Amino acid sequence: MKKNVFKGLLTYVIALAFICTASVTANAAETDVEIIEFSKGSGCYSQSFNLTMTVPSGYKIYYTTDCSDPVVGDKSTKLYSGSIKIQTLKGSTPFLANYDKSYKYVVDSGTYNPDQTKLDRATIIRAISVSPTGEVSPISTKTYFIGNDIEKAYKNCAVMSIVTDPDNLVDDKIGIYVYGSAYDGKDVDTANFYQHGKEWERESYMDFFENNGSDTPDVSRGVGIRIHGGYSRRDQQKSLNVYFREEYDFGKKNLKEYNLFPESKTIYKAGKTEPVAITNIKNTMLRTGGNDAGGTKFQDVFIQSMLTDKNFTVQYARPCMVYLNGEYWGLYNLTEKYSDKYVEEKFDVDNNNVLIYKNMEVDEGEDFAGEALQELMDLGDLDMTLEKNYKKFQEMVDIDSYVDYYAAQIYICNNDWWSGCNDENQYNNIQFWKVMDPSMEDESNPYADGRWRYMLFDTEWSMGLFNSNEASANYDSLRNHAMGADRNYNGDPVFIALMENKDFQKRMTEALLQLRNWNFQYDRASKALDDYTDLYTSLMDKNRERWNSGDIPSNVTRMKNFLKERQNYVLTIIENNMDDYSKSDRVDLALCANIWGEDYVHINSVLPDISKTWYAVYYKDTTIDVKAEKKSDDYTFDHWELKGATAADSKLEETTITLTDSDAVVRAVYKDSEGNIPVPTASPKPTATPAPTQNPWPGFGGGGGWWPWPGQSTATPKPTETPRPTTLPTPTNAPDAGQTPGVNTPTAAPTAPATTSKPIGDNNSVDNGLDSSNEVVSNDISKVKGLKVKYKKKKVNLSWKKVNEITGYQLKYATNKKLTKKVKILNIKKPKYVIKKLKAKKKYYVAVRAFVLTEDLNLVYGKWSKSKKMIVK
Repeated sequence: MKKNVFKGLLTYVIALAFICTASVTANAAETDVEIIEFSKGSGCYSQSFNLTMTVPSGYKIYYTTDCSDPVVGDKSTKLYSGSIKIQTLKGSTPFLANYDKSYKYVVDSGTYNPDQTKLDRATIIRAISVSPTGEVSPISTKTYFIGNDIEKAYKNCAVMSIVTDPDNLVDDKIGIYVYGSAYDGKDVDTANFYQHGKEWERESYMDFFENNGSDTPDVSRGVGIRIHGGYSRRDQQKSLNVYFREEYDFGKKNLKEYNLFPESKTIYKAGKTEPVAITNIKNTMLRTGGNDAGGTKFQDVFIQSMLTDKNFTVQYARPCMVYLNGEYWGLYNLTEKYSDKYVEEKFDVDNNNVLIYKNMEVDEGEDFAGEALQELMDLGDLDMTLEKNYKKFQEMVDIDSYVDYYAAQIYICNNDWWSGCNDENQYNNIQFWKVMDPSMEDESNPYADGRWRYMLFDTEWSMGLFNSNEASANYDSLRNHAMGADRNYNGDPVFIALMENKDFQKRMTEALLQLRNWNFQYDRASKALDDYTDLYTSLMDKNRERWNSGDIPSNVTRMKNFLKERQNYVLTIIENNMDDYSKSDRVDLALCANIWGEDYVHINSVLPDISKTWYAVYYKDTTIDVKAEKKSDDYTFDHWELKGATAADSKLEETTITLTDSDAVVRAVYKDSEGNIPVPTASPKPTATPAPTQNPWPGFGGGGGWWPWPGQSTATPKPTETPRPTTLPTPTNAPDAGQTPGVNTPTAAPTAPATTSKPIGDNNSVDNGLDSSNEVVSNDISKVKGLKVKYKKKKVNLSWKKVNEITGYQLKYATNKKLTKKVKILNIKKPKYVIKKLKAKKKYYVAVRAFVLTEDLNLVYGKWSKSKKMIVK
C-alpha cells in the first residue's frame, strides 16, 4: 500500500503541466482533456454491476480501487481496459479499520477493530484520463454503495463519503490521522494529528447524501480536510473540518446554492424583513461529540438548539454518518463552523472587515499587536460602579450578547470554558467577533457598529458530564468559575469587574431567570431530550458496530436530573450573588388567556405555549414586558386581568407589569367579534404543575383558571404552593415529562353524577385501550362518525361529522394502532383540525370523541371513533 514518497510531487508536476497547456489553448479543458464519463455515477445500488468509463479516442484511463491518487506507473494504478466489476466489499479486510499501525493514532481511548463481517463498506473508484499528448485530467472519484440501503440503515440521517489518498491519513510524514515521525514520544502536541494550519489540510473528495429518498448524492465536489478539536484529537474517531476551496473543485469557491443547514437563517439582511436561508458556506465540521463522543453524541447539539433565541450565535447541527475511504467511520454531527464568511452571511457585513478571536488568539481578520483584544481585557481594571466606565464597556461590547452568553455558560455549568478543565491552555472554548471598521459598512446595520459579540460552541462538558462536581447542578458556576472563586479557574477579570455594577447584576438575573423559565424549563427541555433520544438511538446502535461506544439512556437521565435540580439551584445562585435579590421574595407567576391558542402572548422576549397555563418564577417588584397579539378576526385583545401584579396600562396590548405578590396571575383577556368576553372554565382534574388550576382543554381559557375568575365557582381549591427550598434535593431519577419536581398535586375532581354517565369498564365503555380509568364516559353523548383524512406535505387535514349539544372534541393521535405510544392529545371546538409537523412517511393513528362540560364542572366523554391510519407525504 505504501507508495513512493515523491508521488505527491509527481502528481503536482503533471497537473501543473496540464494547467499550463490548458492556458495556452482556450478550450483545452473542454476539448483536449475530457472529464471521464462513467456509466453509473456515485450512489446506492441494490446489486453489483459492471462499470464502464468512456473517453475520446486516443485517450487512456488509469484508475485505482484503494482510494489512492491514480498515478501512471504507480503499482496501485491500473490501466483501464474493460468494464470493472462493482460489488460489495462487506466482509473483506478494511485498510483503515484494521490498519496494522492503528495504535499510532490513538492516545487514551484504545484501539477498537470492528467485526469485518458487520462493517458497512462502499466501493471507491478514482480515475484519470491521459491525452495522446500526455495531458492528465483532474481525478474523478465515485462512491458506490452496493446492497447497502443507506436510507433504511441510517433513517433521518445524512450520509457523507470522504475519499482521500490513504497517505494523507496514515503516512508518517504527511498523514494527519497518526502520531507521525515528528512525534517525540512524550509531548502529544508534536504528533501529526495535533498540528494546525493549512499545511495540515489534505485534498479530498466528498459525496453528500441528504438520504431523503434519492439514491444519488445531493452534493459532489472536491474539498480539503483537517483534524478538528482539542483534547479529542487523541481519540480513534477524530473530528474533521471540511473546507470548500476553489483549488479543490475547478475554481468553485465555497459551497453555494445549497442549504446544508436548513434551520440556519440570517440574523440580519438588508432589505429583508424575514430571515433567509444561508446557501454560501466556506467550511463545515464533522464533530464526533467531543467529550460526549462516548455518551449520547448530541449533548452539545441539544444545548445549542435550546438557545437559538439568544443574542449570541449558535451552531446548527444534524446527525451524519461518515464513510472514510469507503469504510464506515461512524456517527458524526455535521455542524456549522464559525468563520469570517459565516459572520458575513449571518449579519450582512463584509467578511474582509471581520475580526474573530478564538481562545484569545486571532482566528480570522487582523489585530495588529493585539490592540483590540487588549483594549477589551483592560476593561477588567476599571471600576464598573462608575457610570462612565460601565458606559465604556457598553460602547465596546454588545451587553445583551455578553450577558446572554455568560448566563448560558453559567446555567449549563460548562466546565470546559474560559479557563476550565484545560491544563494546556489558559483560555478555552471562548469566541467573539466584531466589525473592524464600521465606516466601511451600512450604518443602518445594527451589527456593524464595531462592538464585540459572542459565539457559543463546544458545550458538552456540562450538565454533570463525567459526574464532575464543577459541572454539577448544585455548583455555583457564577462565583466559582466565571469569577474564579474556585482555585481551579482563573475567572474573567472583565466579568468580575462588571459584577460590582447593580445594573449588570439585574441583567444577569433576568437572563438566568429566562433560561430557567423558558429555554431550559424542565418540561420543555425534557421533551427536546426525548426527541433527540428518538432520533439518535438507532444511529448510535449502528455507530457501536464501528466504535463499541455510546450510552444514551444513562446520559439522558443525567441531563434530566441536572435540569430538574438546576431550576431550583439557579435561584440560590442569584440570591447568593446578586445584592438586590439576596433577601427578595420569590414570585410564582402564572400566564394564561381566556381563549383558545398557544402562541400569541409574549412575555419579555419569549412566546410561550399558553394552550395550558405557563408558569415561571421571578422576584417581587420585578417588571416584565407583555404583549398580546391579535389572535384572529374572531377575537381581539380587550385588557389584562391581574392578580398579585399591577400594569402600567392594562388596556394596552403591549405594557409593563410589576409583580407585587408572591403569587401572581397575568391573564390576557380577549373579546369576540360581538364584543363578548368568553368566560373560561376551571378544571376539576389534577395537574402536577404549581400555580392556578389548569383548564382541562385550552379552547376556553388558554389553559388557565384562577381563584376565582369572575362568575366562576370556587369549589376547586388552589394547589399547594411551591415552597422556597431551604436545602437542595439529592439527585434522583428524572421525573416523567410534564411533572414539576417538588410540587404537590391539587385535589382530584369529583366525578359526574352516575345518572348521566358510566365509568370506563362498564359494558358501554370503549374497549380499544384509549380511555383511562378516571374518566367518565356516557352513551348520551353521540359517538363521532365520518372521520376523514386528507394528506398534505408533512401535515394532515382531519374532518368529521358535527355532534350537536356538546362542548367540544378531543383528538388523540399516536404511532401505534392502540394509540398508546408517543401520544398527543388535543382539545378543539370545531369538527376539523390540521395536524402539522409530522414526520414524512411515518405511520400515525388518530381517533376523535366528543365531550361535555357539565354545570358542576365535570367532564363527560363520548366514545372514541374508530382509529384511522395516517401516513404523511
